Amino acid sequence: MAISNYTRQFQVKYDKRIFRGKKACCEYYNISYRSVLKYISKTHCSFSVAIDHYRKLNKKFYYRGRNWKSFRECCSFFHINYSNFAYRFYLCTLKIQYLAGIRLSKFYPLPYAA
Repeated sequence: MAISNYTRQFQVKYDKRIFRGKKACCEYYNISYRSVLKYISKTHCSFSVAIDHYRKLNKKFYYRGRNWKSFRECCSFFHINYSNFAYRFYLCTLKIQYLAGIRLSKFYPLPYAA
């Protein structure tokens, strides 16, 4: 079957393979497509650099005697709502950042115009 020029423009070459598109490449390497696009927009790098970045990161973590691919997979196994967990984690980190900022402000007072 011949490949048309229209579909050829979406092909991605990475690691000596040709993929139908960026999303197919991400699925092959089990990387979140949205994360790759977000990394590209933050760092203004190419697609292959972003894929390299996420392939180097080892997203697996160890919890209760098992290696998990992601927090989402772990939460679904233990029947925990992932969005609630992520929100509480976010609030916790905000509180820690706030308390750390208060401690730092004692040593480095912030000037402000009243």
